[in-house]
Amino acid sequence: MNTQDLEKFGHRELLEAARLLLMWQHYDRTTALKSDARIELSENTGLVFLVDSACNMAVAFEGELWDYFVCQGCDHEAAAPEFREYAQPCCIKTLKECY
Repeated sequence: MNTQDLEKFGHRELLEAARLLLMWQHYDRTTALKSDARIELSENTGLVFLVDSACNMAVAFEGELWDYFVCQGCDHEAAAPEFREYAQPCCIKTLKECY
């Protein structure tokens, strides 16, 4: 379950949210994220991310903000650089649909 309710964010998650917002302004490597993005927290995994109305996601990766992908075939998920590096053949379809 994901939430935008900041009362459910712990200290670590709030710091990550602030970091993501700064990256969005200064170190944005995303190609899909729209201007209507908002901060969300996955209560299941603790992942803090930006998401827009089209469900495009972005996460911090090596000091920059990157698109986040989830393969519908094998459930492989990662920031764009890692996703490409460890992609299985079924993941290529996800990348083609997103780029």
